[in-house]
Amino acid sequence: MKAHPATPYPPRPYLKGISHKMIEISQGQSVRIVEGPFTEYIGTVSQSNREQKKVTVLISYFGKATPFVFDFRQVEKIAPFFT
Repeated sequence: MKAHPATPYPPRPYLKGISHKMIEISQGQSVRIVEGPFTEYIGTVSQSNREQKKVTVLISYFGKATPFVFDFRQVEKIAPFFT
């Protein structure tokens, strides 16, 4: 039996049974990348396409805001930071 590699994040049971189409990700929302080469990066949503389940996120990359496209499942909303 082949062992499965450990994932850095535990399963998100609160999303179980919820379609990614139902998750609201809107322009200006802060999100954390949870899957792929930009895991743990934080960015701001510039566009959201519910039909294709894609979101364009601006991430600071080499000192400037660069747009990257992710699937809804690759990002999670985060609460804004207030000081």
